Amino acid sequence: MSLDKKIRGSGHFIDANYPEYIVLRDVHEGDVKGKMELARTTKLDEEDDGKPKRGIFKPMHEIFKKRKNKKIYRYANHYGEYVAYRIAEEIGMPACIVDMAKRKHVNRYTRKTSDIEGCISYIHKLQGDSVVSGITILEEYRREVMEKQGIKTNSSDNNNIDTIIKAVDWYLRKKSDLSNQRINEILKSIVEMTVFDCAFGNSDRNDDNWGIWFKPNEEDINQRVELYPTYDNERILGFMEREDIVRSILENDESVKRYHNETLLSRIGFPPEKEKVNYKDMINYMLEHYPEWTRSGLDKVLNLKEKDLEEILDECEGLEDSYKSFSMAIFKDRRENIRQCLNEYYLKQSSRKYEGEEL
Repeated sequence: MSLDKKIRGSGHFIDANYPEYIVLRDVHEGDVKGKMELARTTKLDEEDDGKPKRGIFKPMHEIFKKRKNKKIYRYANHYGEYVAYRIAEEIGMPACIVDMAKRKHVNRYTRKTSDIEGCISYIHKLQGDSVVSGITILEEYRREVMEKQGIKTNSSDNNNIDTIIKAVDWYLRKKSDLSNQRINEILKSIVEMTVFDCAFGNSDRNDDNWGIWFKPNEEDINQRVELYPTYDNERILGFMEREDIVRSILENDESVKRYHNETLLSRIGFPPEKEKVNYKDMINYMLEHYPEWTRSGLDKVLNLKEKDLEEILDECEGLEDSYKSFSMAIFKDRRENIRQCLNEYYLKQSSRKYEGEEL
Protein backbone atom coordinates (compact mmCIF):
# COMPACT_ATOMS: atom_id res chain seq x y z
CA MET A 1 0.00 0.00 0.00
CA SER A 2 1.63 3.24 -1.06
CA LEU A 3 0.48 6.58 0.28
CA ASP A 4 2.22 9.94 0.10
CA LYS A 5 3.61 10.39 3.62
CA LYS A 6 5.55 13.62 4.11
CA ILE A 7 5.65 13.34 7.90
CA ARG A 8 5.89 10.04 9.74
CA GLY A 9 6.62 8.87 13.25
CA SER A 10 9.54 6.56 13.88
CA GLY A 11 9.43 2.92 14.93
CA HIS A 12 13.05 3.26 16.08
CA PHE A 13 13.63 4.67 19.54
CA ILE A 14 14.48 8.36 19.48
CA ASP A 15 16.23 10.10 22.37
CA ALA A 16 13.58 12.05 24.28
CA ASN A 17 15.95 13.51 26.88
CA TYR A 18 16.94 17.06 27.78
CA PRO A 19 17.88 19.36 26.07
CA GLU A 20 16.06 18.13 22.95
CA TYR A 21 12.90 17.46 24.96
CA ILE A 22 11.86 19.31 28.09
CA VAL A 23 9.11 18.34 30.53
CA LEU A 24 6.25 20.83 30.54
CA ARG A 25 4.28 19.06 33.25
CA ASP A 26 3.61 15.66 34.76
CA VAL A 27 0.35 14.35 33.38
CA HIS A 28 -0.08 11.98 36.33
CA GLU A 29 1.29 13.67 39.42
CA GLY A 30 3.09 11.45 41.92
CA ASP A 31 3.77 8.69 39.37
CA VAL A 32 7.48 8.92 38.64
CA LYS A 33 7.08 6.67 35.61
CA GLY A 34 3.77 8.18 34.57
CA LYS A 35 2.93 10.13 31.45
CA MET A 36 4.71 13.45 30.89
CA GLU A 37 3.93 16.30 28.55
CA LEU A 38 7.05 17.13 26.57
CA ALA A 39 8.08 20.00 24.32
CA ARG A 40 10.81 19.80 21.71
CA THR A 41 13.40 22.56 21.63
CA THR A 42 14.76 23.49 18.23
CA LYS A 43 17.68 25.69 17.24
CA LEU A 44 17.27 28.35 14.60
CA ASP A 45 19.59 26.55 12.20
CA GLU A 46 17.91 23.16 12.66
CA GLU A 47 15.63 21.77 10.00
CA ASP A 48 12.09 21.28 11.30
CA ASP A 49 10.81 17.73 10.71
CA GLY A 50 7.23 18.97 10.50
CA LYS A 51 6.03 17.15 13.62
CA PRO A 52 4.10 18.99 16.35
CA LYS A 53 6.35 20.52 19.01
CA ARG A 54 4.53 19.02 22.00
CA GLY A 55 3.63 15.48 22.92
CA ILE A 56 2.77 13.05 25.71
CA PHE A 57 5.48 10.58 26.73
CA LYS A 58 3.81 7.26 27.54
CA PRO A 59 6.11 4.74 29.26
CA MET A 60 6.12 0.99 28.86
CA HIS A 61 4.12 -0.79 31.57
CA GLU A 62 5.97 -3.33 33.68
CA ILE A 63 5.34 -5.10 36.97
CA PHE A 64 7.79 -6.53 39.47
CA LYS A 65 6.94 -9.88 41.02
CA LYS A 66 8.52 -10.50 44.42
CA ARG A 67 9.29 -14.13 43.84
CA LYS A 68 12.51 -16.09 44.20
CA ASN A 69 13.61 -15.07 40.73
CA LYS A 70 12.39 -11.47 41.23
CA LYS A 71 11.14 -11.46 37.66
CA ILE A 72 10.04 -8.27 35.94
CA TYR A 73 7.11 -8.70 33.52
CA ARG A 74 7.03 -6.34 30.59
CA TYR A 75 4.18 -5.18 28.38
CA ALA A 76 4.18 -3.75 24.86
CA ASN A 77 1.62 -0.98 25.28
CA HIS A 78 4.02 1.64 23.87
CA TYR A 79 4.38 -0.40 20.69
CA GLY A 80 0.59 -0.63 20.50
CA GLU A 81 0.33 3.16 20.36
CA TYR A 82 2.78 3.29 17.46
CA VAL A 83 1.23 0.38 15.55
CA ALA A 84 -2.26 1.89 15.88
CA TYR A 85 -0.99 5.22 14.54
CA ARG A 86 0.68 3.54 11.57
CA ILE A 87 -2.38 1.44 10.76
CA ALA A 88 -4.57 4.54 10.87
CA GLU A 89 -2.10 6.34 8.61
CA GLU A 90 -2.12 3.48 6.11
CA ILE A 91 -5.91 3.34 5.82
CA GLY A 92 -6.37 7.10 5.70
CA MET A 93 -7.81 7.74 9.16
CA PRO A 94 -6.55 10.75 11.16
CA ALA A 95 -4.38 9.76 14.14
CA CYS A 96 -1.86 11.57 16.32
CA ILE A 97 1.72 11.07 15.11
CA VAL A 98 3.72 8.71 17.34
CA ASP A 99 7.45 8.17 17.85
CA MET A 100 8.97 5.29 19.78
CA ALA A 101 11.18 6.95 22.39
CA LYS A 102 13.45 6.41 25.38
CA ARG A 103 13.84 8.76 28.30
CA LYS A 104 16.14 8.80 31.34
CA HIS A 105 14.58 8.01 34.71
CA VAL A 106 16.25 8.58 38.08
CA ASN A 107 15.08 6.32 40.89
CA ARG A 108 14.06 8.61 43.73
CA TYR A 109 15.39 6.17 46.34
CA THR A 110 18.57 4.70 44.87
CA ARG A 111 19.34 7.67 42.57
CA LYS A 112 20.27 5.17 39.88
CA THR A 113 19.59 6.23 36.30
CA SER A 114 17.97 3.96 33.74
CA ASP A 115 16.37 4.25 30.30
CA ILE A 116 12.60 3.97 30.14
CA GLU A 117 11.12 2.67 26.91
CA GLY A 118 7.96 4.41 25.77
CA CYS A 119 6.47 6.47 22.98
CA ILE A 120 5.60 10.08 22.29
CA SER A 121 2.07 10.79 21.08
CA TYR A 122 2.19 14.29 19.65
CA ILE A 123 -0.41 16.96 20.40
CA HIS A 124 -1.86 18.33 17.16
CA LYS A 125 -3.91 21.29 18.31
CA LEU A 126 -2.41 24.71 17.70
CA GLN A 127 -2.50 27.91 19.72
CA GLY A 128 -6.10 29.14 19.82
CA ASP A 129 -7.53 25.67 19.14
CA SER A 130 -9.54 23.71 21.67
CA VAL A 131 -10.48 20.06 21.99
CA VAL A 132 -13.75 19.25 23.77
CA SER A 133 -13.64 15.70 25.14
CA GLY A 134 -16.43 13.23 24.54
CA ILE A 135 -17.29 13.11 28.23
CA THR A 136 -17.91 16.89 28.29
CA ILE A 137 -20.24 16.70 25.28
CA LEU A 138 -22.11 13.66 26.57
CA GLU A 139 -22.58 14.94 30.11
CA GLU A 140 -23.96 18.23 28.78
CA TYR A 141 -26.29 16.39 26.39
CA ARG A 142 -27.57 14.07 29.11
CA ARG A 143 -28.16 17.01 31.45
CA GLU A 144 -29.66 19.45 28.94
CA VAL A 145 -31.63 17.06 26.73
CA MET A 146 -32.17 13.57 28.11
CA GLU A 147 -32.92 14.49 31.71
CA LYS A 148 -35.19 17.38 30.69
CA GLN A 149 -37.15 14.92 28.55
CA GLY A 150 -37.54 12.64 31.56
CA ILE A 151 -35.22 9.99 30.14
CA LYS A 152 -33.42 8.03 32.83
CA THR A 153 -29.72 8.10 32.20
CA ASN A 154 -26.39 7.14 33.76
CA SER A 155 -22.71 7.09 32.85
CA SER A 156 -23.08 3.90 30.79
CA ASP A 157 -24.99 5.97 28.22
CA ASN A 158 -21.67 7.67 27.43
CA ASN A 159 -20.63 4.45 25.70
CA ASN A 160 -23.85 4.04 23.70
CA ILE A 161 -23.19 4.70 20.00
CA ASP A 162 -26.72 6.05 19.52
CA THR A 163 -26.33 8.52 22.39
CA ILE A 164 -22.88 9.54 21.14
CA ILE A 165 -24.20 10.30 17.64
CA LYS A 166 -27.17 12.26 18.97
CA ALA A 167 -25.05 14.15 21.50
CA VAL A 168 -22.39 15.23 18.99
CA ASP A 169 -25.05 16.23 16.45
CA TRP A 170 -26.82 18.33 19.12
CA TYR A 171 -23.56 19.86 20.37
CA LEU A 172 -22.30 20.85 16.91
CA ARG A 173 -25.59 22.51 16.01
CA LYS A 174 -25.50 24.39 19.31
CA LYS A 175 -21.84 25.45 19.23
CA SER A 176 -21.10 25.99 15.53
CA ASP A 177 -22.43 27.20 12.19
CA LEU A 178 -21.49 24.06 10.30
CA SER A 179 -23.50 22.89 7.32
CA ASN A 180 -25.62 19.74 7.63
CA GLN A 181 -23.21 18.00 5.27
CA ARG A 182 -20.21 18.85 7.43
CA ILE A 183 -21.96 17.70 10.61
CA ASN A 184 -22.76 14.39 8.94
CA GLU A 185 -19.12 14.04 7.88
CA ILE A 186 -18.04 14.40 11.52
CA LEU A 187 -20.65 11.90 12.68
CA LYS A 188 -19.45 9.53 9.97
CA SER A 189 -15.87 9.85 11.28
CA ILE A 190 -17.09 8.79 14.76
CA VAL A 191 -18.67 5.64 13.32
CA GLU A 192 -15.49 4.95 11.31
CA MET A 193 -13.42 5.37 14.50
CA THR A 194 -15.64 2.77 16.20
CA VAL A 195 -15.23 0.42 13.22
CA PHE A 196 -11.45 0.89 13.50
CA ASP A 197 -11.58 -0.12 17.17
CA CYS A 198 -13.68 -3.19 16.39
CA ALA A 199 -11.43 -4.25 13.53
CA PHE A 200 -8.16 -3.93 15.41
CA GLY A 201 -9.22 -4.83 18.93
CA ASN A 202 -8.94 -1.47 20.68
CA SER A 203 -10.96 -2.07 23.84
CA ASP A 204 -10.55 1.31 25.54
CA ARG A 205 -12.37 3.97 23.51
CA ASN A 206 -13.87 5.51 26.62
CA ASP A 207 -15.57 8.92 26.67
CA ASP A 208 -12.27 10.66 27.49
CA ASN A 209 -10.39 9.02 24.61
CA TRP A 210 -11.96 11.00 21.81
CA GLY A 211 -12.91 14.62 21.29
CA ILE A 212 -14.10 17.30 18.90
CA TRP A 213 -11.45 19.70 17.61
CA PHE A 214 -12.39 23.37 17.24
CA LYS A 215 -10.04 25.43 15.03
CA PRO A 216 -11.33 29.04 15.01
CA ASN A 217 -8.43 30.33 12.89
CA GLU A 218 -9.42 28.29 9.83
CA GLU A 219 -10.76 30.50 7.03
CA ASP A 220 -13.36 27.97 5.84
CA ILE A 221 -16.16 27.75 8.41
CA ASN A 222 -16.74 24.07 7.63
CA GLN A 223 -13.07 23.27 8.32
CA ARG A 224 -13.13 24.81 11.79
CA VAL A 225 -14.48 21.66 13.45
CA GLU A 226 -13.53 17.99 13.10
CA LEU A 227 -13.03 14.83 15.10
CA TYR A 228 -9.65 15.11 16.81
CA PRO A 229 -7.11 12.55 15.48
CA THR A 230 -7.34 9.29 17.43
CA TYR A 231 -5.09 8.80 20.43
CA ASP A 232 -4.70 6.46 23.42
CA ASN A 233 -4.81 3.40 21.16
CA GLU A 234 -2.24 1.35 23.09
CA ARG A 235 -4.64 -1.54 23.77
CA ILE A 236 -4.83 -2.44 20.10
CA LEU A 237 -4.27 -6.05 18.90
CA GLY A 238 -3.39 -7.39 22.36
CA PHE A 239 -0.34 -5.19 22.96
CA MET A 240 -1.43 -4.41 26.52
CA GLU A 241 -0.97 -8.04 27.64
CA ARG A 242 2.08 -9.22 29.57
CA GLU A 243 4.73 -10.93 27.48
CA ASP A 244 4.46 -14.23 29.40
CA ILE A 245 0.66 -14.30 28.96
CA VAL A 246 1.02 -13.64 25.23
CA ARG A 247 3.38 -16.59 24.85
CA SER A 248 0.98 -18.78 26.84
CA ILE A 249 -2.04 -17.85 24.69
CA LEU A 250 -0.09 -18.49 21.49
CA GLU A 251 0.37 -22.14 22.41
CA ASN A 252 -3.19 -22.85 21.25
CA ASP A 253 -5.08 -21.38 18.28
CA GLU A 254 -8.37 -21.67 20.14
CA SER A 255 -6.91 -19.70 23.04
CA VAL A 256 -6.13 -16.82 20.68
CA LYS A 257 -9.67 -16.82 19.29
CA ARG A 258 -11.19 -17.08 22.74
CA TYR A 259 -8.99 -14.25 24.00
CA HIS A 260 -9.85 -11.69 21.36
CA ASN A 261 -13.53 -12.63 21.27
CA GLU A 262 -14.00 -12.47 25.04
CA THR A 263 -11.39 -9.89 26.10
CA LEU A 264 -10.90 -7.42 23.25
CA LEU A 265 -14.46 -6.11 23.43
CA SER A 266 -15.75 -2.85 22.00
CA ARG A 267 -15.88 -0.18 24.72
CA ILE A 268 -18.53 1.64 22.69
CA GLY A 269 -21.70 -0.44 22.56
CA PHE A 270 -25.41 -0.26 21.81
CA PRO A 271 -28.71 -0.71 23.69
CA PRO A 272 -29.32 -2.53 25.90
CA GLU A 273 -25.67 -3.54 26.58
CA LYS A 274 -24.30 -0.03 25.84
CA GLU A 275 -20.67 -0.98 26.50
CA LYS A 276 -18.20 -3.86 26.39
CA VAL A 277 -19.84 -5.79 23.54
CA ASN A 278 -18.42 -8.34 21.13
CA TYR A 279 -16.96 -6.61 18.07
CA LYS A 280 -19.05 -8.69 15.63
CA ASP A 281 -22.26 -7.73 17.41
CA MET A 282 -21.15 -4.09 17.32
CA ILE A 283 -20.39 -4.16 13.60
CA ASN A 284 -23.72 -5.87 12.84
CA TYR A 285 -25.56 -3.22 14.86
CA MET A 286 -23.81 -0.36 13.08
CA LEU A 287 -24.44 -1.94 9.68
CA GLU A 288 -28.13 -2.06 10.55
CA HIS A 289 -28.40 1.49 11.96
CA TYR A 290 -25.59 3.43 10.24
CA PRO A 291 -25.07 1.39 7.06
CA GLU A 292 -23.40 3.93 4.78
CA TRP A 293 -20.94 5.21 7.39
CA THR A 294 -20.17 1.71 8.64
CA ARG A 295 -19.51 0.36 5.14
CA SER A 296 -17.14 3.28 4.54
CA GLY A 297 -15.22 2.41 7.70
CA LEU A 298 -15.12 -1.28 6.81
CA ASP A 299 -13.82 -0.51 3.33
CA LYS A 300 -10.93 1.36 4.94
CA VAL A 301 -9.96 -1.31 7.47
CA LEU A 302 -10.25 -4.12 4.93
CA ASN A 303 -7.85 -2.22 2.69
CA LEU A 304 -5.07 -3.13 5.13
CA LYS A 305 -3.52 -6.41 4.02
CA GLU A 306 -1.49 -8.91 6.02
CA LYS A 307 1.74 -7.77 4.38
CA ASP A 308 0.96 -4.17 5.34
CA LEU A 309 0.66 -5.08 9.02
CA GLU A 310 3.79 -7.23 8.82
CA GLU A 311 5.73 -4.26 7.47
CA ILE A 312 4.43 -2.02 10.25
CA LEU A 313 5.40 -4.57 12.91
CA ASP A 314 8.86 -4.90 11.38
CA GLU A 315 9.34 -1.15 11.81
CA CYS A 316 9.15 -1.57 15.60
CA GLU A 317 12.66 -1.71 17.02
CA GLY A 318 13.02 -4.43 19.66
CA LEU A 319 9.46 -5.75 19.42
CA GLU A 320 9.39 -9.40 20.48
CA ASP A 321 8.34 -11.99 17.89
CA SER A 322 5.67 -13.29 20.26
CA TYR A 323 3.81 -9.97 20.07
CA LYS A 324 4.16 -9.93 16.29
CA SER A 325 2.68 -13.42 16.03
CA PHE A 326 -0.05 -12.57 18.54
CA SER A 327 -1.19 -9.41 16.79
CA MET A 328 -1.08 -11.06 13.36
CA ALA A 329 -3.24 -13.96 14.61
CA ILE A 330 -5.82 -11.55 16.03
CA PHE A 331 -5.77 -9.45 12.85
CA LYS A 332 -6.30 -12.43 10.52
CA ASP A 333 -9.20 -13.82 12.55
CA ARG A 334 -10.92 -10.46 12.90
CA ARG A 335 -10.48 -9.66 9.22
CA GLU A 336 -12.18 -12.94 8.26
CA ASN A 337 -15.04 -12.41 10.72
CA ILE A 338 -15.58 -8.84 9.50
CA ARG A 339 -15.88 -10.12 5.95
CA GLN A 340 -18.51 -12.57 7.18
CA CYS A 341 -20.43 -9.74 8.84
CA LEU A 342 -20.41 -7.82 5.57
CA ASN A 343 -21.50 -10.84 3.53
CA GLU A 344 -24.35 -11.55 5.92
CA TYR A 345 -25.41 -7.92 5.73
CA TYR A 346 -25.50 -7.91 1.91
CA LEU A 347 -27.39 -11.21 1.87
CA LYS A 348 -29.94 -9.78 4.28
CA GLN A 349 -30.29 -6.63 2.15
CA SER A 350 -30.78 -8.72 -0.99
CA SER A 351 -33.42 -10.81 0.77
CA ARG A 352 -35.29 -7.69 1.88
CA LYS A 353 -35.20 -6.31 -1.64
CA TYR A 354 -36.44 -9.58 -3.09
CA GLU A 355 -39.29 -9.78 -0.59
CA GLY A 356 -40.24 -6.20 -1.40
CA GLU A 357 -40.41 -6.99 -5.11
CA GLU A 358 -42.58 -10.03 -4.41
CA LEU A 359 -45.00 -7.90 -2.43
